[in-house]
Amino acid sequence: DNGSTDQTSKIISDYALKYSKVRIFTNSEVSSYANGRDIGIRAAKTDWVALLDADDKCEQDRFVKQIAFIKRLQSEGCKIGAISAWANYISSDGNKVGKMVTGPTSFSEFHHLYRQNEPIILVDPCSIINKTAYIEVGGYRAWVDPPCDLDLWYRISEAGYELRTQKEILLSYRVHLNSNSVKNTLKQRRHTHHVNYIMRQRRMGLEEVTYSTFEDLIWSSLKYKAPRLYNDIYL
Repeated sequence: DNGSTDQTSKIISDYALKYSKVRIFTNSEVSSYANGRDIGIRAAKTDWVALLDADDKCEQDRFVKQIAFIKRLQSEGCKIGAISAWANYISSDGNKVGKMVTGPTSFSEFHHLYRQNEPIILVDPCSIINKTAYIEVGGYRAWVDPPCDLDLWYRISEAGYELRTQKEILLSYRVHLNSNSVKNTLKQRRHTHHVNYIMRQRRMGLEEVTYSTFEDLIWSSLKYKAPRLYNDIYL
């Protein structure tokens, strides 16, 4: 309960009454989702931690299939840092409006994206994270909010772990006008450019820069900004 002012507290308290394994963690005030998730992940007693956002829905057999997927990859000798699956986009009333098909589905695809410094995107609320890898790289970093998930995937892969997507739809990702992803689309895109920039800086052995420095020194360049802004708006 990340400082929620709605019915979150009551809903999770009802679940705790029904299921003895449910533990409730409550933040006294609203924090970034990075800090909220970090508390939960670090408190987890398991080797793997599954994510699910409050307004999304997962298939009933999601975890059975994803655990089997992790075990298969491990049996093949893969060092897995996180896995995910595909998702449907759904409207506020639950109607399917599209698909989210993203993420490397093979080692060769993952290796190609990594080698080319291309985005490695997992469907975040459908992901299951290796807790050891998460702790090793320092977890989510709130200072790159909102694309903290993308930043995490990059750093996990840079630590020598693989990321992989299961070729199956296991989540319904809700899109509505009040969601942060919709309200802050262009803002999130600009922060994503920052995360991509500092990823390339790290991999060249250079220091990362803050978002404000990125805006002042990098994004201010029309040559750098123009093609990326065009893609954000029109593509």
